[in-house]
Amino acid sequence: MARITFFSTPEPRQYHYTPRYYDERKERLEELYKKYGRTPEGEKRAEEQLAAEEAAGAHPKEHYVPGSLIHGAYARARQNAAEPHNRTRSRLKKILTVGSILLIIVLVWFLSKGFLQMTR
Repeated sequence: MARITFFSTPEPRQYHYTPRYYDERKERLEELYKKYGRTPEGEKRAEEQLAAEEAAGAHPKEHYVPGSLIHGAYARARQNAAEPHNRTRSRLKKILTVGSILLIIVLVWFLSKGFLQMTR
């Protein structure tokens, strides 16, 4: 059921957690240890690959921002689902608002006219 609202609802507050101690290099090295193993040879290969990545300046992953994957996902989904109807709904809201204001003005005018006739 469609709801007619004259005021927009505020966006919910977002929670943003930034860890105090975060070593991106150490985390990447742990991933490489999992890939190559904890043997001396695997650790050597992992450290060589990490050094090569750092020398090339390539970051295999983008910098992660907490909540970036889900931030606004619900709102985007709702907007994409209702996109064709947005113009029609906003036009309908304007027509209903102007019509109700005119109706109130006409009712006040008739009531005041009737009140004046009663007082004579």
